[in-house]
Amino acid sequence: MDHGAWLGNPEGSSPAHLCAWSKIKLGWITPQEITSKDPFCGLSREVWAIETSKESLFKLPTANQGEYFLVSNRHRTGFDSYLPGEGILIWHIDDKVGLNNPRTNPSYPPYWVYLEQADGRNDLSKGGPADEGNPYSSTGANDRFDVNTNPNSRDYSENPTGIEIRVLDPPGEMMTVVMKNNCQEMVTKTYAAANPFIISQHPDGIGIYLEPVASNPTLSIYDLNGQLVHTATGGEKVSRGLNAERKERWASMFPWDGRNDAGRQVASGVYIYIIESEKGAKTGKLAVIR
Repeated sequence: MDHGAWLGNPEGSSPAHLCAWSKIKLGWITPQEITSKDPFCGLSREVWAIETSKESLFKLPTANQGEYFLVSNRHRTGFDSYLPGEGILIWHIDDKVGLNNPRTNPSYPPYWVYLEQADGRNDLSKGGPADEGNPYSSTGANDRFDVNTNPNSRDYSENPTGIEIRVLDPPGEMMTVVMKNNCQEMVTKTYAAANPFIISQHPDGIGIYLEPVASNPTLSIYDLNGQLVHTATGGEKVSRGLNAERKERWASMFPWDGRNDAGRQVASGVYIYIIESEKGAKTGKLAVIR
């Protein structure tokens, strides 16, 4: 906590929360790990204030054993009300350093526990206090962290880690963050179940799917004359069973009851649907039989 133990008015009346790394070591919180095989790698995520949520701490491992980054949201609330700044904090951890000297954090890199300060001034390593330039946000000193930013996501040997972080929101209890860790390029596919859509057999409608799950996708359905019939945004995150590696498959699903946006049942025929997302656009055909 360092000077954080003396926050408040009067001093010391509102000591700050421990850092994310300390909470892990004490067994208070378990981070969600983002790796290249994570099906949500590269998608936007909700990062809630760590003061009140135990589900919103993220760990991005590097290729080096014991070296990783932690991402958390520190918000001015409760005992953290007197923080000098709020937003997304990115910690650079190298637990191998701690194996050599478990009681001391070095004063020069590689550090055991190090805060990547968004403003790039590195004040904390120079003996300076924490300030509002340390956290990341869309309105703060910096909203990106990657191989080319200052500070950057290289490891302590100056090798690129493939880790990229972008903060999309201003400071708040919930902040949207895109986190990439050498994300594998996934093959996306779209399909309708059932197809053909026989309305008498599916009076409650069918689902139009995009795999893997996408962030805020949009669906547009057209007739063969190019007239827009139906639109929808967001979709529902649903499970589609297990893949060949016995891991759950997640998809974005749009329910459709065969009606246009005016609420009228569409005519029998072939329709073109397009699902657009951050991964591009996918097109499919759907036969409707009344």
